[in-house]
Amino acid sequence: MSASETDTRLELTVPGFERVRESYACGGLLGCINGLMVADPKLQKTFELHWNRLLEMVLLRLADTYLTYLSHLLALVFVTDPSSLKRMRGEEKPSFDLEKAIADNPADERIRTFAEDQVSRFSRKGMKRAASYFKHRFQFDLFPSDEPLDAAIFVIAVRNILTHNNGRANREFVKETGLTNVTIGERIELDFKMLESFAWLLDASASDMDKRAVEKWKLSTVSVLITQGAAPVLLEDSPS
Repeated sequence: MSASETDTRLELTVPGFERVRESYACGGLLGCINGLMVADPKLQKTFELHWNRLLEMVLLRLADTYLTYLSHLLALVFVTDPSSLKRMRGEEKPSFDLEKAIADNPADERIRTFAEDQVSRFSRKGMKRAASYFKHRFQFDLFPSDEPLDAAIFVIAVRNILTHNNGRANREFVKETGLTNVTIGERIELDFKMLESFAWLLDASASDMDKRAVEKWKLSTVSVLITQGAAPVLLEDSPS
């Protein structure tokens, strides 16, 4: 397959490609919602009634896509760098012999399930905990700067209260985000431009993360073609 001058060809891990594809769909949904509101006054009134719910659904999808990527990346790290397992302790340890499972069958579903459980456990405590986990266990910075970290902290914190507290701020949310203008028990209202900006930051951050993870652990990659206005495509041919 040949690429035009406007195409971008990337080398991503398989979890990285799945994340890009899902992020593209979320971005497209945001654009469609905004376009419909501008184009049709009648639809605008309908959307306004359910506007925050629509933004909540997009945010939940963005957050879950991001966390799924992290869990699948973590599973790859376990398989690629079994020595990292020796740094686990206490509640981090699996109920089975993870090192033996990796040696016997790297595709063992228990490896991915354990990684998903780990990400789920520390994401419930916020992205600061997730960043700390990767930093101390694997000497790997999830975020290259504070800006994408702050975006991830907010998105995952909102995701947690949407999932566990009906979208209402609690003490954990205020502590995690550091927001001072939020009242405990108040329902969080989302802003389109803010969510669009956070989606872009998360996307750029995860792409950077994928590239650095490939370099650090020598992970295998797939060739992905991104064309303006079209969904990312997984290529069968190798990059030229």
